[in-house]
Amino acid sequence: MNKAVLALLLFTPALLFSCGRRMTPAAFRQYVEDPANGFVQAVSAGAFEIRCTYLPPAYMALRSFRNTGIEEAEYALREAEYGDTDTYRLEVTSADGRGLARLGEYFGYYMQADIARTCGTDTLPCTAYHAEPYNGVDRRQHIEIGFAACNGAATLWLPGAPFGTEPLPLRFDKKDLTIPTISLR
Repeated sequence: MNKAVLALLLFTPALLFSCGRRMTPAAFRQYVEDPANGFVQAVSAGAFEIRCTYLPPAYMALRSFRNTGIEEAEYALREAEYGDTDTYRLEVTSADGRGLARLGEYFGYYMQADIARTCGTDTLPCTAYHAEPYNGVDRRQHIEIGFAACNGAATLWLPGAPFGTEPLPLRFDKKDLTIPTISLR
């Protein structure tokens, strides 16, 4: 048998397996949260570390359910609900926590107006925003933000002034992301 044909026969099943990869809900969540898979961008801004994770509609839909017993029809409806929104989770970390205490009111009331996202030539405002209340102890602040869906490359622009820097760009391109199929059974 020709070596090229043999190589193709050996390579094809591996390629098909990787393209049609199915994951459990828990494995899918871990996949999205792993920086190596492209859903996470991180920047440093003064005394702060900012980690931004793009949460695809499938991830958001899974959060609505427990890990087991998810009905496919219900899941499909929930995923469709999130299909017109791109959601991001920001985790802002301060080494000593004092910076977060100083910015607590800003995160809670004002940051939403200062965040923007470009999609192609359009600049889109933040349409959904939720900042967890800062408890004064934790060294992290979690914020979820949403924008109208963008099918191509998008740059999320975080305000730099509160962190003592220039505006902070975080670029995500859905074409570069591989979103595996979720196995509900």
